[in-house]
Amino acid sequence: SIQNSIGSKFPIIRAPKKGCEIKLPVSGRGGKRGVCEQLLCEKIETLELSCFYDDISLFVGSNTNPYEPDLAYIEAQKGVFIDVEIDEAYSGWERVPIHYKTNHGTKDDRRNDYFTERGWTVIRFSEKQVKEQPVSCLKRIYQLLHSMNASIIIPQCLINESDITLDEMWTESEAQRREQKNEREKMLGIDKFIPPT
Repeated sequence: SIQNSIGSKFPIIRAPKKGCEIKLPVSGRGGKRGVCEQLLCEKIETLELSCFYDDISLFVGSNTNPYEPDLAYIEAQKGVFIDVEIDEAYSGWERVPIHYKTNHGTKDDRRNDYFTERGWTVIRFSEKQVKEQPVSCLKRIYQLLHSMNASIIIPQCLINESDITLDEMWTESEAQRREQKNEREKMLGIDKFIPPT
């Protein structure tokens, strides 16, 4: 069985509790794809990997909006449901810190719990990892899959890829500093983020 990752280095892994019932997702989502989500989706298509979905939602309660994984890997017959998240230090147009570590964990702990309490495994990459090492990110997903279910093997096209370089998660104040320096824009090679219409 898989374990939660220790510390605050990406990729961060959160495992479901043993024996909890799996909540099935529904088709469709409201949010639009981020730049690096798009990049990862394109790599998945190029490498012809299957079982990935970027258009699903998970209803978690009557008084909240459904949660939308950035990407999901689902093999229902094997009971494998993974929420793949790509974490940015700050949101592009609102320019506020969104994912960061706190004194007691991370800002995303509650969201992670929503998934793990419903039988899902969560793996979080930093945006930098996906931008610079997209294929290594996919290899890490398959390493996780293989540890969950030995019948899921790492595809040949990923086997010789180097392992992912770990990336330390930032604090809220570090996220604010990154925003002031436009670090995301520089990394992505864009002038500025376009607000959603």
